[in-house]
Amino acid sequence: MSMRMSMRMRNTGMTRPVDGLGRIVIPKEMRDSMGIREDDRMEFWVTEDGMVLKKAETRCAVCGGTDVAAFDMNGCKICRGCAKKIAERLRRGE
Repeated sequence: MSMRMSMRMRNTGMTRPVDGLGRIVIPKEMRDSMGIREDDRMEFWVTEDGMVLKKAETRCAVCGGTDVAAFDMNGCKICRGCAKKIAERLRRGE
């Protein structure tokens, strides 16, 4: 399914300037309504018509699964299944 078909876009009427480092501030109202918090990762999608900014899904650093990452090890999210396998291997001395 193409990006155009998978989402309906609407113009919010909001504009923001791009600063000297290429940054754009996402309005607080939009961050709040979309559940975007400080340090959340964002994805950039390029379409024929422009660009779409989307909150990135949290993925396990070991298996890449989208299961909610349960553990944070120095910024690396690890799901419960992988954490359990790592703990088992550590107990066996591997």
